[in-house]
Amino acid sequence: NYNRVLSLYEAEVVPEIEVEEAEGQLNQATAALEALEAQQEATGAKLERLQTQIAQYRIYAPIPGIVIRLAAGEKDLATPQKPLLTIQNSGERRVETRILTRDVSQVSPGMPVNLTFKQAAGDLKFPGTVAEIAPYAEETLSSLGLEEERVKVTIAPEIPAGVKIDPGYKLDVEFITEVIPAALAVPKTALFTYEGQDALFVVEEDRAQVRPVTTGAETRREVVITEGLQEGDLVILDPQTEGLAEGKKVFVSVQK
Repeated sequence: NYNRVLSLYEAEVVPEIEVEEAEGQLNQATAALEALEAQQEATGAKLERLQTQIAQYRIYAPIPGIVIRLAAGEKDLATPQKPLLTIQNSGERRVETRILTRDVSQVSPGMPVNLTFKQAAGDLKFPGTVAEIAPYAEETLSSLGLEEERVKVTIAPEIPAGVKIDPGYKLDVEFITEVIPAALAVPKTALFTYEGQDALFVVEEDRAQVRPVTTGAETRREVVITEGLQEGDLVILDPQTEGLAEGKKVFVSVQK
């Protein structure tokens, strides 16, 4: 429109004021176009930021499988320690357990473990290997209601062929922190304190005798005796037996 009015002005058909009005309209239109282009550019940048945020909020499963349990719902707050869902992998299995923070220094990836699956027909024992140790601790409650700091340990089990162990099944886990060949071990309950040191009751010539001992590595139920006990010694397993004392005559019965 501006060019048309300018041509008419140059031909002395329209007055100069109409040229000025057309020029003003042109400047307004140009400014409006520049504003729209700037707005479009800002909208594009905002859209790109939103797309980046959406990509960051997507959660990708570490393994392929089927969602069998959903622990979080829409608008729930997600934290690093909160499980969102459980995925069942139709292929390999993993065993998860949680150990106290004071014990985690004794566990390392690749460490062998013993696994026990309790069945009505009898306990099934098979090996496994520590696959992963979580880089953080979780606050849990013990069976007594006490707060504990525990670390999740993931184990790769070597499940025997033909054995069905599905997600959610419970297994007992025993970490093998040390192997001591030809060690003498006794139940922890057989130990007692005598004159400030560990001791056992052993049977010598049909009488109970106190035997001071030195202990070594231990498990939850047993302890290794490094000094003071020899293979073949007869140990009294319950030092709290009524009437038991040093020099007391005892009767040994052999069960067949």
